[in-house]
Amino acid sequence: MAIGHLTQKLEATTPADIMDMLDRKTLTTTRSLQYAYYTSNSAVESENEPGLLFCHGFPDSSFLWNDIIAHLSNYGIMLKRKVIVPDMLGYAGTSKPLDTALYNYAGMADDLGEILDAENVHKVTIIGHDWGSVMAQRFYAFHSDRVEKIVLLNVAYYPPSKVGDPKFDLQAVNKMLEATFGAPLWTYWEFFTSEDGPRLMRANLQKVYEAQHGDVENWGFKLFCVPGAWRAYITNTESVPLKPYALEKRWRDSFFEQFQQDGFEAPIQWYKAVIENVQYEVEVSVPLERHRIEVPVLFVGCTQDGNNRVDLIEIPQKGGLLPNLRVEQLDCGHWSPMEKPAEIAGFITEFLD
Repeated sequence: MAIGHLTQKLEATTPADIMDMLDRKTLTTTRSLQYAYYTSNSAVESENEPGLLFCHGFPDSSFLWNDIIAHLSNYGIMLKRKVIVPDMLGYAGTSKPLDTALYNYAGMADDLGEILDAENVHKVTIIGHDWGSVMAQRFYAFHSDRVEKIVLLNVAYYPPSKVGDPKFDLQAVNKMLEATFGAPLWTYWEFFTSEDGPRLMRANLQKVYEAQHGDVENWGFKLFCVPGAWRAYITNTESVPLKPYALEKRWRDSFFEQFQQDGFEAPIQWYKAVIENVQYEVEVSVPLERHRIEVPVLFVGCTQDGNNRVDLIEIPQKGGLLPNLRVEQLDCGHWSPMEKPAEIAGFITEFLD
């Protein structure tokens, strides 16, 4: 598929795909959902060396973690710890139901727990990006006994809803965000969950790829935080240059092949589950003491991530909900595992030690 701004030089070489060296497995959970996941079987989990569980977000797959895992392997981490990398619900080799209720955090946390059981892993450091960051937080909420440490990439900690909180209202949330931060940071949700949003994204994959990885100043803010920007961009003829990593054939091919085949109807269920208050209903069951994350947390914020502001981590920190927090910052955009994998692997290695 043609790439905009063809005058840009494409990367000729790419690193080896570490995911091809892992074992690919499938598991059907008690909810009758099939998960595909990758694992390294060379490491033996012990009480002192829990596994590493990686959770990707939108719109990605387990392949998002390829370069970070490759760098961790260079550090020798995989000799000591089992790595488990699922395609999250709605993506790639995993089931893609369109029943929004199946995407509730409690159920998906249980699914991940069953994968860990199948791999004879009790405890993990859970590493999440984008919605995977949220899932890492909620895995702790529902299975805190299985979590050694937590790594959150780009998306800060959002405590669960509690009894007495108002139900989620996207318009009200965006008004609050605009009053607080000067922009409706979640306005792009309106397009993603619109009736024609998934169809338009699938029909304009090149523009979606550019929207994610455009190499333009303040691009994340312009696309994600300006009302109507996503719809306007993917339906017009404008084209922007891509960040160097996004020119690599492996990333392009992985994205185009996956979403040409699967579309976006299942992945946007993660957004719908919040908007339709599926998540509210399960979150209010979380004991209040689990709103405070007692285990060590590493948050890696990115200065070019338009809507996931680095300073959002200060809200739960000042509220006493993250007593063991470490914060690192990178000068990059939202897809940090693709753009800065070596730096992130270094942070993770230090954090594990």
